Amino acid sequence: SLIKSQRIKRNAIAIVEAISAEDIGKLPDSSIADSIARLPGIAAQRLDGRASRVTVRGFGENESSTTFNGREQVSIGDNRGVEFDLYPSEIMAGVTVYKTPNATLDAEGIAGNIDLQTIRPLSTSSENKFQFNG
Repeated sequence: SLIKSQRIKRNAIAIVEAISAEDIGKLPDSSIADSIARLPGIAAQRLDGRASRVTVRGFGENESSTTFNGREQVSIGDNRGVEFDLYPSEIMAGVTVYKTPNATLDAEGIAGNIDLQTIRPLSTSSENKFQFNG
């Protein structure tokens, strides 16, 4: 929710933008590229009417890095740009965009780092409740 995103921004030691699964689910986006493009300082490049690639702070796609659950995401093209339209928004638990350098991140992108986190079915919280009726 917005509270979770604000908590991530407040506790971060760098300038970050974050969006949680609840916020992603409220938006009518078909891919995670559309959801990321709604964040401040992020722009999407559209191909055939859909958001495909993402740029951070006006830099080109070669100037940012992308991680997928903390692992470096590689491109299928001849540059470092990742095609975000390949990832449906339904599988994402959240996205954090680091806009400034951070010692805990690999020094890969001068524009920033986009960290995609997928839903993990075995990591449940105490907020989940189940009710069975028979």
